[in-house]
Amino acid sequence: FQGVADPMARIVGLRWPLLAIPYWGGKSVGGFIAAFIASTAAGFCVLAIITPATYGISAHRLMFCIGVGAFFAAIAEANSRRFSVDDNLVIPLASIAGMIASLR
Repeated sequence: FQGVADPMARIVGLRWPLLAIPYWGGKSVGGFIAAFIASTAAGFCVLAIITPATYGISAHRLMFCIGVGAFFAAIAEANSRRFSVDDNLVIPLASIAGMIASLR
């Protein structure tokens, strides 16, 4: 998610700053939505390459897991400046935590 969420959030957030949120350190809802959509698309591309049957998990459950991970990645990207933490560290950790929690 890191490779697509961060650049897409920046590009869309600067080009179309839909509703800037001061609480998020000046980041916009447009960037958040772009990060979520890009992360979800990237996850589905990986899911298309890796067959779900390999791991004994249904495709629907993996799609839900990808959606949760993408949402956590977008939240982490939006709030990284607020907590003065490098988003290159926070986005992968947040998305992994969300995906593990959704599989339980």
